[in-house]
Amino acid sequence: MTKQLVYGWGRAAGSFARVVSPMTVAELSHTLHTSTGPVIARGLGRSYGDSAQCAGGLVVDMTHLRDINIVSPDGLITVGGGLAIRDLINAVLPQGWFVPVTAGTSYVTVGGAIAADIHGKNHHNAGSFGNHVR
Repeated sequence: MTKQLVYGWGRAAGSFARVVSPMTVAELSHTLHTSTGPVIARGLGRSYGDSAQCAGGLVVDMTHLRDINIVSPDGLITVGGGLAIRDLINAVLPQGWFVPVTAGTSYVTVGGAIAADIHGKNHHNAGSFGNHVR
């Protein structure tokens, strides 16, 4: 765990926070159960609103939690919240699949896409990211 100056994509106002990068779900669980004070999950830091900073609190870097598990042949996939949309696309494209909703950049995490309920240029047809999450 280190204390760092954390910025979002807009780089408008950084804040100091303790940052931890769990490598496993067990480490994440331990961190959450033993932490006191405010905690926020953080992915690739591409939020326009610089939201995942948590000044004076704990920022949990989720980018190591990026497992992919293809559950069914019809496209049901379980992934870790730290998985970048780009990596998800690279994993499923060879099977003829594509992400139904993606932001203007593929450098956002699945967890961030869920948290912000992102939408793409096809919002009028496909809805938002949350419409495709179970």
